[in-house]
Amino acid sequence: MTTKQYMIKFETGLHARPASELVSLTQNFESEISVRNIENDMRADGKSIIEILSLGAFQGTNLVFEATGPDEMNAVEAIVTLLDNIED
Repeated sequence: MTTKQYMIKFETGLHARPASELVSLTQNFESEISVRNIENDMRADGKSIIEILSLGAFQGTNLVFEATGPDEMNAVEAIVTLLDNIED
């Protein structure tokens, strides 16, 4: 398992557009990907937009991305790169 903690930096938080981009990205990986909101301990399937949106990830929210599978390291790195480059 590969994990990475990430704090949401963009002002609008993880709303529909960035969540959609995240899910589109995660669909490209074989690994199982989950996202956990540290503040409220909610967990979501990283390939489900409904579950991602239910996390309530606003600016400053700390998330943990976990991937398990053959491409887990690449998946987590790609997620962080995507989130670092999201524009508000």
